[in-house]
Amino acid sequence: MIEGVVFDLDGVVVDSPKIYFKVMKEFLSKRSIGVTNGEVMNLISYSLKEELVQINKNHMLNISYGEFLKHTLGVSLRLAMTEMNLNSGAQELLFDLKDDGFLIGLATNNDFKVVDFVVKKFSLNGFFDAIVCGEDVVHGKPNPEIYIKVVQKLGLKPVNCVAIEDTAVGVRSVKSAGLKCIAFPNQFTRYGSFKEADYVINSLTELSAKKISRM
Repeated sequence: MIEGVVFDLDGVVVDSPKIYFKVMKEFLSKRSIGVTNGEVMNLISYSLKEELVQINKNHMLNISYGEFLKHTLGVSLRLAMTEMNLNSGAQELLFDLKDDGFLIGLATNNDFKVVDFVVKKFSLNGFFDAIVCGEDVVHGKPNPEIYIKVVQKLGLKPVNCVAIEDTAVGVRSVKSAGLKCIAFPNQFTRYGSFKEADYVINSLTELSAKKISRM
């Protein structure tokens, strides 16, 4: 029986990947030649720290984490003030789940600063019973640590939870932690493999508390 639903943030609750893609492409193009769209699309699936490790390794750079945050997270948040929106059906699904008595978690590779920004911008206070973000874990997705922790904070067993993810990296994290997984690919991730997911949807409007309870 499903008792808890865990949401990824970027690409699931909000349409932020379009912003991160724009910012990351600009950041990399100024520092290295030959940056492809495919490389940038792959990077936005990981935590900021893991993104930087890959960038420094792949392009033989030595960018500090502080510089990386200043020129990516800072710019992304400024753009998000006007360009970020809730995904269609996100708020309605949160209301429906809460009204039906589900416990709701949020598990994101992103920083708490971003989580706080999104929660305040879209008045999502009170929806999430547990939040685990990048600073709370040693290893980000695809490692299962983040989902193991959010389920523990919810006080539930993994088998009684389902998570909604938009990337193959996220799906691996969910399944490795023992939860069921609903894949919700976005424009940047839809060409990846989601064969590990239990269900694949095109929109959050396809979901409801009743449908999730039957999973």
